[in-house]
Order: sequence, then C-alpha cells, then structure tokens
Amino acid sequence: MIEIAPHYHQAIARVAAVIVPAIIVALLLLQRLEAPRRRRVLIRAVVIGALCAAGSVVVYTSRGSGTGTQTAWGWPRVVFSLWQSWETGERSHGIRWQGLIENTAFYGALALVLGASRARRRDVVPASRRH
Repeated sequence: MIEIAPHYHQAIARVAAVIVPAIIVALLLLQRLEAPRRRRVLIRAVVIGALCAAGSVVVYTSRGSGTGTQTAWGWPRVVFSLWQSWETGERSHGIRWQGLIENTAFYGALALVLGASRARRRDVVPASRRH
C-alpha cells in the first residue's frame, strides 16, 4: 500500500520519544517515595496533563489544498479539526479523542518528571535546611 501522507505519522514518534524517557526518569525518581506522596504526584501530573491538553487547543494550524482548507487545533497532536471545501461548501469537523489522549500523555509525562524531581529534591534536602 502506498502511504499518501507519511509525514502525519512522525508526530506520534516525536511524542513517544518524549513520553517514554520522561516516564522512565519519573519512575526512577519516584521509587523511593512513600505511596501517598507518589500517588499525589501521579494525580497532579494527570490533572496538569489534561488541563494542558485542553489548553493546547489555542494552537492552530491551517493549510489549503486543491479542494479546501484543513484547520487543526492542538499541539503536538490534533485535538479538533475542521475541513471546509472551497468547491461545495461542505464541512467536516469534530473532536479527535486520540489526539486529546496523546496530548494528555505528552503534557502529563512532562509534569510527572517535574513533580517527581521536585518531590525527590524535597526528600534529599537535609532536615536542618528545611523551613
């Protein structure tokens, strides 16, 4: 089978290249924390990831082709898309749930690394230096 638009598949590879190492680093940082603190860091990362994924909708791209305009919202993956035909006026639009999940994973993994490093740093700082 001939792939019509192979450049669309590269974005998932870039997203995975960030998510997988980030989760590995975060798990290494979290392994020595107590379960309640670890759970709080994980929950916060998921919430931050979902909020950032929803907020990524403000980033949009638009491109034209021979028959219409494709507009997409969301970064690094498309969360909502709209196709408007120049010839017939036909419209096709909708939420792309896979993109929303991928963006949540992307931003959540970054938030997880930051939260884990922050929690870990608090454990490493001697008690005499804490305020």
